[in-house]
Formats: sequence, C-alpha cells, structure tokens
Amino acid sequence: EVDSVLRRFFMARIGLRFLIQHHIESFRNRDGHSGILQLECQPAAVAKKAAQDSAMLCRAHLGQAPPIIIDEHVAVPGAFTYVPMHMHYMLTEVFKNACRAVTELHAEGFDDPLPPVRCQIVHGYEDVTFKITDEGGGISRARMQDVWKFMYSTYTKSPWDPLRESGAESPHSGDSASNPLQRPRQGGVLAGYGVGLTLSKLYAQYFGGDMQILSLDGLGTDVYLHLSR
Repeated sequence: EVDSVLRRFFMARIGLRFLIQHHIESFRNRDGHSGILQLECQPAAVAKKAAQDSAMLCRAHLGQAPPIIIDEHVAVPGAFTYVPMHMHYMLTEVFKNACRAVTELHAEGFDDPLPPVRCQIVHGYEDVTFKITDEGGGISRARMQDVWKFMYSTYTKSPWDPLRESGAESPHSGDSASNPLQRPRQGGVLAGYGVGLTLSKLYAQYFGGDMQILSLDGLGTDVYLHLSR
C-alpha cells in the first residue's frame, strides 16, 4: 500500500517537473530541441555518457569497474524524440547496479579482469530498446518481487549512515539552507537509497515505455528498457 502511494506521488512529481523544466527551456532557442525534448536524440551517445559516469562511481566506491560495451543496431531508421536527462538517469541507475554486481562477485583485488557489461540498443518500429546484460550473479526468484519496492536495497553500506552518525540536529523540513539533503554534494552515491530502479521504471512509463528485469540466478541479469518512439 505504501509503495502504491509512493508510485502515484512520484509519477505526479515526474510530470510536474517535466512541465516546469519544459516551460523554462522553451524560452531558449536551442538547435535540435523543443524545450527539454531533443528532436533527434542519440541513444548511443547518452548511453556512453551514462556508462562513463557509472564506471567512475563504481571505481570510486569499489576500486574498479567492469568495461561497458555499447552496441547500436538501427533496424528502423528515423528520428527519435526523447528527453536526454531522463534517459541518462535511467541508464545510469541500471549501469551502476550492473557494475556493482559484477565487481562484488568477481573482483578480489584492484586489477582483476572483470566480465563486461553489455548494452545493446535496437531501434524498432515502436520502441527504442536497451538490453543491459551483466554477469553479476543474478537475482533469486524469492528476491525478484522486492526489486521494484521503494527503499529496498542489497547494498550493505547505506548512504544515510553519515547523516545518522554526524549527530547533527535534524533540520526543519522547510529550511533548505540547513538541510543536507537539499544541497548538492561532491561525488555521488553508488547504491543504497533503494529508489533508483523503481524511479527509472516510472520515468520510462511516463512516456509510454517500460522496464523489465529477467535474471538467471547464479549467472547474471538482463534489463530491458523500452522507450516509445
């Protein structure tokens, strides 16, 4: 019940933020854009940027990261209009999870060869589909039902711990100046909040797409991200 309330809340939030950002950006005349929509979005370029950011975070937190191989196949040519920042967020969340799973399973030092994370991009008739494959051990059937729950994470180190351990007085909810959650921080968080995949699925569904996860327990996971054309 809590998850259903949160899904409705975040879906409304995604819509509101999209309308506000789109309205603001509409005052700027950018070539190839209409507001925050990129008229001919390049999925491979966005995926490469998301892969770089995810690998950097993985190396910063775990010491190394697997290579991310991106392959694009244009079965149906044509323009693909989308919001690049939404696509980048969704891909970054998936890449981060894949890199962490592979590194935690296969790395014993800081220079071990790691199996790559593969991203296939296919331009179809209705969708542009991303298939992200890793060899990070997979997800058991018993845990699969928890993947889409808010605040569920398998990461042992919670990003909330530094705030709890600081002993600082809790800021007032409306006081953004003293609230550490309202201020940008250096670096980034690899995992632990338990909202990344669920929010990514909502972002995809907002424009008529979807996200699906298929896993081979003991081997790895395939994530399918469908974005409507």
